Amino acid sequence: MSSPDAFPPGSFCWVDLATTDPVAAQAFYCPLLGWETDEPPASAPRYWMLTKDGRQIAGLFMLAPDMAMDDGANPPRWQSYLAVTNADAIAARAAEIGGRVLMPPADVEDAGRMAFVQDPGGASIGLWQARGHVGLQRVNRIGAPCWHELHTRETDASLDFYADLCGWQHRVSDSVPGGQYRLFADASGAKRGGLMPIGDDWEAHGGPVVPNWALYFCVADCNATVQHAQQLGGGLRYPVMELPRIGCFAALTDPQGATFWVIEFAGNHD
Repeated sequence: MSSPDAFPPGSFCWVDLATTDPVAAQAFYCPLLGWETDEPPASAPRYWMLTKDGRQIAGLFMLAPDMAMDDGANPPRWQSYLAVTNADAIAARAAEIGGRVLMPPADVEDAGRMAFVQDPGGASIGLWQARGHVGLQRVNRIGAPCWHELHTRETDASLDFYADLCGWQHRVSDSVPGGQYRLFADASGAKRGGLMPIGDDWEAHGGPVVPNWALYFCVADCNATVQHAQQLGGGLRYPVMELPRIGCFAALTDPQGATFWVIEFAGNHD
């Protein structure tokens, strides 16, 4: 899929970066992933559109103080959004089935209607009811978002939550050893994301781990991308890993501290 006209409900349709330094973030991601950027209107709030080959890849904006998490922390972070037909109804349903509404539904001018909810494990996810802005114009290509993965300590509760909220089914992946990795799919069988339980050893690599929806970008060469990111002032959060049927992947941090993943796909995988 390179330029979808619309996203089915329950599919990931947009990503953006909340950062403490929009200018420095652009100086990092644009050379790393081959992006271009626009110059938004001077009126607040400013929101940059990041593009590749003229197609929208992501958004970027200044992190606001009122975006702090439950514990008061307000780190730079990537955010993923699910396409919904009614943000008000889906947000209300999330609260009914064990989640929380972090940001009530609100209009974003004529672009759409947005909300943020938190699942029972503590991971947040955006809801996007599209109007003028449908969402991503390029996915599953080099330099574009290609996978979304839930990291959680509450596997069963999370599986039940997304089954109800999004209609997702789930199964154990045949490509990831250990039998813990789950794949989410919609009723048609289209893959929507993955779930990986947070392991006891994760903090030994990258420090404290909070439940999150991890965002992956597709790259042509994982090792070269990791090296380039470090040259640009980024960090390696989790070391480069390789699975024969999946590919080569790693977790990076940008100079402001936001975590993201890169993956070089290999062969057929489930």
